[in-house]
Amino acid sequence: INRFISMLTENSLSSKQSIAVQKLTKITDELEYIADYIDKLASYSTRYQQEDDLAEGKEQLMQFFISVKEFYHDITLNLPQRSSLEGDMIKARAQRLKITAESIREDHLAVPDHLQRGSEHFMTYSDMVVCLRKIRGHALKIYHATSQNDHLSH
Repeated sequence: INRFISMLTENSLSSKQSIAVQKLTKITDELEYIADYIDKLASYSTRYQQEDDLAEGKEQLMQFFISVKEFYHDITLNLPQRSSLEGDMIKARAQRLKITAESIREDHLAVPDHLQRGSEHFMTYSDMVVCLRKIRGHALKIYHATSQNDHLSH
């Protein structure tokens, strides 16, 4: 996608077309970051599932995963156009998800079982939460890119 966008920029572009290319470039960059975190999340998940007792924290992590997935979906549904959701609502959801991520990590650390399992178990779980938090952040950047460029093109 970026190669195609680069080919577009070799031609003479109007101001509006230039803004559209910048918007698409930002969106593709953020989607690539999200794909990288999904790949990491899959690797961590495989490692984590090899453990015997997964009940602790799994439900909370899955609920967070679903919330991040819905957030991503709501933002990217109409790409490259801006999400129809209000900016204040998006920002509030993003902030709640960020707070939830930190809370999940703190809750998991507070469970004394992690001391018996060792640090690798805790770190893998923590890394999965961080990946989801990063996906949330890059989805928010997609929203900002589409919002910023929409008002610039008018």
